[in-house]
Amino acid sequence: MNPLLTMREALTNPKIMGNAFAGPTWLAWRSLLIASRGEELNDEERQVFTELTQRHHEPLERVDEVCVLKGRRGGFTTMAGASLVFAACLIDYSDVLGPGERGLALCIAPNARQAQIAFQRAEGLIDASEMLRKMVIGRTAESLTLSNNIDLEVRPPALDTCAASLPSISSPTSRHYFQVEGSNTDAEILNSVRPSLITTGGQLLIGSTPYAEEGELYRLYRNHFGPNGDPKLLVAKGTSRQTNPTLPELVITRALERDPLAARSEFLCEFRADISTFIERVIIERCIDRGVTSRPYDERFQYICFADVASGIASGGDGDRYAWSIGHRENDQIVLDFATERKPPFDAGAITAELASI
Repeated sequence: MNPLLTMREALTNPKIMGNAFAGPTWLAWRSLLIASRGEELNDEERQVFTELTQRHHEPLERVDEVCVLKGRRGGFTTMAGASLVFAACLIDYSDVLGPGERGLALCIAPNARQAQIAFQRAEGLIDASEMLRKMVIGRTAESLTLSNNIDLEVRPPALDTCAASLPSISSPTSRHYFQVEGSNTDAEILNSVRPSLITTGGQLLIGSTPYAEEGELYRLYRNHFGPNGDPKLLVAKGTSRQTNPTLPELVITRALERDPLAARSEFLCEFRADISTFIERVIIERCIDRGVTSRPYDERFQYICFADVASGIASGGDGDRYAWSIGHRENDQIVLDFATERKPPFDAGAITAELASI
């Protein structure tokens, strides 16, 4: 695996990707991209790098994985597209790919829409470059075939689609987990991808807005963010305005007024302490009887109701909710027959009377 030029050259040359990353507003993403490839930063770039990673100096060697916790509308998709394009177009893999073997630069996203947006960003960077677009010898809605024996593709996060020879992988704009047919978690997807990168020495790029304090994203942040993290694993964390200073402050202020908890996650890049998983999602999914929203009364069973009572006063975000559920026991199983909630404002007494009448 031999880079044909440096990431800095690619991001500053107008004939490659320089026009897409010009100006001071792209400083944060330029700094991360350059540092992730083991290249030296200047003083201004190093200051931004330290703010985003809490590491005092760039790694000075290419890292194996880059994990970015980012705010919404912060420009990460363009950064991920640049990383994918660099890996697909500007690295020579002839020393690791056998005769007739093609490498795969793969973009994985939680759903088709997000994957398509990410792919279009990478495709746009290639098409905008006089030099890079000459490498395209085949094209579909979800892939580019390049003249250097590399294919650039987008795929859903299904385990059976993730085994390949991968020069690079990116999962832009994902949440804190992947869910495909109720079973494929973020850890399962990443565990299926990582072995595919060994042969080519490809770099894994993970990006997401933080959500609950769980899952692979939180594990990477907890274990590797800051100066004591694995030097070959770079974790960065930046608010929306840190990575995109053109985003109006008023947009974030209004979002914080509407729903402080959600906005602090979406724009200020904070994990939500109010959300946690007592039981793993995959276990919950196996217990769901899909298509059943409630079950009729059956005189054979004794029913139990649980209510999480609330005042009905909206006090922050959408306020505390009144929730209740009804269930029964069948042999050694607990069956949930009915569950619902009410959002404030409401009359707690009236809701309780409604519950008692069921």
